[in-house]
Amino acid sequence: MNGNHFTRDQSRAPIHEALENFRQMRVVPFDVPGHKRGRGNPELTEFLGQQCVGVDVNSMKPLDNLCHPVSVIREAEELAADAFGAAHAFLMVGGTTSSVQSMILTACKRGDEIILPRNVHKSVINALVLCGAVPVYVNPEVDKRLGISLGMKREQVAKAIKEHPNAVAVLVNNPTYYGICSDLRAIVKMAHDAGMLCLADEAHGTHFYFGGGLPVSAMAAGAAVDALGGIPAQAGTAVSIVFKNMLGLVCDPVAGLVEVPCIKRNGGAAVQALLAAEMALAGIGSFIPADEAIDAMKWVGDSMPCALRETAGGGLAQTPTALAWAKAWFERE
Repeated sequence: MNGNHFTRDQSRAPIHEALENFRQMRVVPFDVPGHKRGRGNPELTEFLGQQCVGVDVNSMKPLDNLCHPVSVIREAEELAADAFGAAHAFLMVGGTTSSVQSMILTACKRGDEIILPRNVHKSVINALVLCGAVPVYVNPEVDKRLGISLGMKREQVAKAIKEHPNAVAVLVNNPTYYGICSDLRAIVKMAHDAGMLCLADEAHGTHFYFGGGLPVSAMAAGAAVDALGGIPAQAGTAVSIVFKNMLGLVCDPVAGLVEVPCIKRNGGAAVQALLAAEMALAGIGSFIPADEAIDAMKWVGDSMPCALRETAGGGLAQTPTALAWAKAWFERE
């Protein structure tokens, strides 16, 4: 998790801490749920375990109230807002469905137009039925090889905004079920320039805010293709090219530090990313598709010995110069 932007102690878990404290209080509940912390339903307790049912309780003073949080739930919401870089965060029941519906019902009233992709979640459609808003659909293109819907293109959104200037909002899937993202920054700017809200359904994108699961060069390659006006298929080609070029890359930090040789490798990876983007834009394809290249990267990584996986146990970290420097470094400390 990249915590550079955090202003609060993200190691805290207020609700979990409150539940653990409650577990020690020997409280006998007389409200729901009916299993009474497992005592009233031994079969359920055997199935789920006492650790689970022992904290399956209703709202009460030590545990705060979701309808009007003032203590541990409020603290958890403030921590969530800090983690996501938001002004406010709200813990919801009913999954993301209730969040999406609340978002749309807040933004739209009967007769309002809202611009949205055709492949939205059914919770969006249900919200439109509830409030009487009118959808303006943008039909995303389909990747014929994979058979999946893509995101909204910038020009599609611009056209919809131009044809429906009285729309109150633009809704974006970020990402879709298949992990496809639209150009969110560009769409937000277009919506705001037109005086519209931009609503984002990020049910499948919460990980975007924390760390990175792909090598930076592959991510950069896709971004470079997009920035240079390429299409999603070309971005996939660039990602595949970079992955193929970096299969088997060892991680051998000298003395366990990232300064040597990782910094220079990152520079080389950035060059590879831009080179791969230029190749993809020039029409050079990749025989191995991006998703298979990613799978191959994982297989190669899992197959590599521990000494070559960021342990400083092999590679450049075990050269005479590296060992001598590491010895001097740790002796200085």
